[in-house]
Amino acid sequence: MSATSGISVNAQLAQTFAATNDARFIKVSIQNEQLIHDLIIPAAASFEEDLSLLPDILDDDVPAYILAKVAPSDWLAISYVPDSAKVRDKMLYASSRSSLLKALGSTIFTDSIFATTKADLTPEAYAAHRRHINAPKPLSRREQELANVRAAEGGGAYEGSRARVNHIGTGVGLQWSPDLEDAVKQLAEGDESTIVIIGIDTPTETLVLKSASEASVESLSTLVPGSQPSYVLFAWPHHYTSPPRRDIVYIYSCPSSSPIKDRMIYSSAVSTTYEAAKMLLADASATTRVASRKIETSDPIELDEAFLKTELGLDGEILPSGNSVEKRAFARPRGPATIEHTGTLPHVGPHNDSGRDGMKDTYRHHSSAVGRALAASDHSLIYGGGMQGLMGIVAEAVLKNGGSVTGVIPYAMHVAGGERDKAARAQSASGSPPFATEPSGTGSHDNDRVVVDSMHERKVEMASRSKAFIGLPGGFGTFEEVTVVLINVRLYYDPLRQLIDNGIREGYINPANRDLIIFVDGPSDLDEHENYDWGTAALDAIDSWEGANIKQLFDWTHRKDGSSSEALRST
Repeated sequence: MSATSGISVNAQLAQTFAATNDARFIKVSIQNEQLIHDLIIPAAASFEEDLSLLPDILDDDVPAYILAKVAPSDWLAISYVPDSAKVRDKMLYASSRSSLLKALGSTIFTDSIFATTKADLTPEAYAAHRRHINAPKPLSRREQELANVRAAEGGGAYEGSRARVNHIGTGVGLQWSPDLEDAVKQLAEGDESTIVIIGIDTPTETLVLKSASEASVESLSTLVPGSQPSYVLFAWPHHYTSPPRRDIVYIYSCPSSSPIKDRMIYSSAVSTTYEAAKMLLADASATTRVASRKIETSDPIELDEAFLKTELGLDGEILPSGNSVEKRAFARPRGPATIEHTGTLPHVGPHNDSGRDGMKDTYRHHSSAVGRALAASDHSLIYGGGMQGLMGIVAEAVLKNGGSVTGVIPYAMHVAGGERDKAARAQSASGSPPFATEPSGTGSHDNDRVVVDSMHERKVEMASRSKAFIGLPGGFGTFEEVTVVLINVRLYYDPLRQLIDNGIREGYINPANRDLIIFVDGPSDLDEHENYDWGTAALDAIDSWEGANIKQLFDWTHRKDGSSSEALRST
């Protein structure tokens, strides 16, 4: 396995490949650490006949890539690396092949040939290559015996050992209504941002057109039905590639709240509908293509530009930079973050992951409400020092409403820069930075600034200051923490409630400990959650919490040196 070389694709090559319609062969070479367009040979006859032109454009000892157009939507990637080529050249071409195909669209290349001589690229050699590809797979002696038995029993050819066989096919093929076919074909002809929503007419087993209209990516989440499954074809012009292109994105939306019968019917036709749509879009223009990845969602609200970029892998696309194109650096995933709270009054600490952009408005609202309630009741906040996701919304709301915030951050994260840009906003709102500029060897704090040595010390520091904890919707970072009050927005924590009940039934949790955690459920109508005062409800739940009255099996304030911890005694 070869390592990538870092050699980038020249912008002119990418533009030539996207815009060329009549080319048979595109020769690509490496010059000045870039993959460049070297030569174009137009189609003159059939592909097999045009292969005879290749030896005239290749050198005996110089490697090259040949992008060969076999059919309108099928390309053959030829890597020509002669045995007599220089070792350095061999290494460069071996390590840059993956980057070339990915930059131009790896799904377009349906076949590959690795040639070391010009004789490997003749019509006869290509015919031998295709015979090899299409030949039956070799069988061992035992496999051949089983195949003979199966054939004698009328079961067809032996297909190898398989754990499970699908005897009814991979999907359900449905009829397409004429107006739907016309709407899909029109997607291939235009250059604007357009959406086509497809439904299933169950009695006639027909795919029908629900709607077709121009739509921006910002309005996508509001146009896709939120209560019924649907298939969506969204034509999306964007500039995340070089040259810019128009992706037709296939989206399967299956809301969790939709009827089970509908979900079963729609899920059985996802693949066949996608394949049929690709055939209808086969004549798309050079700058329009069907996205190679299908997108599935159970909540159309999450369909925004950031979501599409992530799901389609556009974060790692090749982008222009001057006369060349370069790949974006790998972005290390953000780790889980924690929000807590403390102050001169009973201490409260919310937990949640820093998360990603594109959060539901309901979640944003309840986080802001918690921050406002903390500030209004003179409760100060201890949290992990970040300004992203829900915890950032809580911290910002506390600061804007005159509350006190303490950020606790490990030194390693501090020296790495943390979240400087967003932390600057917190500084402008509060008058002081959310964490210290100099580390403290003992982990001591200075007003709203604490820098500690490790993640473990960070948790100890925050836990020692807090007497109550609020859990907002979040991920592993939230699940890891000990939480008193869980804000159950949109029933987010119902699975945890069921897990606790199951632990009680199975005898692993004492029924008396059920009330250690309080679930703040809000209104029974989920539509009212967005405007509900979650902050006041959370503080009321803390005031009513009786977990501290549960008798503990051990006195955790005792220390082996004979002393006791007043901090633990007070909690």
